[in-house]
Amino acid sequence: MSRRYSNGVHQAASGHAEARETNDSDEAINGPIVFSCAKCRTILGDTFAYVASLPERNLFGLQSVPDSVVVSKVKRNTDDGIYHELNCSECQAVIGRRYVTTTEDLDSVRNTFALDIDRVLTYELGKCLKGEENVQQPTAEFYTSVGFHNDLGMVKSNVTAIAARLQKLEQALMQAKNPVNSPPVAGGSRKRASASGADIYAVDPSKRFGR
Repeated sequence: MSRRYSNGVHQAASGHAEARETNDSDEAINGPIVFSCAKCRTILGDTFAYVASLPERNLFGLQSVPDSVVVSKVKRNTDDGIYHELNCSECQAVIGRRYVTTTEDLDSVRNTFALDIDRVLTYELGKCLKGEENVQQPTAEFYTSVGFHNDLGMVKSNVTAIAARLQKLEQALMQAKNPVNSPPVAGGSRKRASASGADIYAVDPSKRFGR
């Protein structure tokens, strides 16, 4: 279950192996943490990209983030420095700042993706296995099969889209070959008809014998 953490997140993110108590829970955070948007739960990053944290500002910096984090083009000026807002791509909620210039006390998060801990949810990987021993990790073949499954799903989607386009093209060609209610040819002395799949021509009686 996703939950909010405060100082516990900063302590776990900075790589402390020793168990720490959180402000909001009696449980310690020891494993890697995944961050998601507090509003829509879109994944925003994880502690593998951790750079620095400022608990007194409720900020922690990540070196890199997925495409779900959007950097605003607008620059904002404050006493702390100049920054761009960070937004969630799904719900457009403000989730942090990317400082371009900072005061000395914010140097550690300058040019990082500084997320606001009050605007994200956290999930500790492996949390459900606390206390269990001999936990088996996935093999390389497992990750390969997961990647293959994702690639196969993409191929199926592309094939389905191509098949739909071909079907539309085939229908258009059939309509062009056999037009419905096509206008008669002006000045024609013969009328074309079809009987048992064979083409026959009926002579217009008014055109016989040079009439």
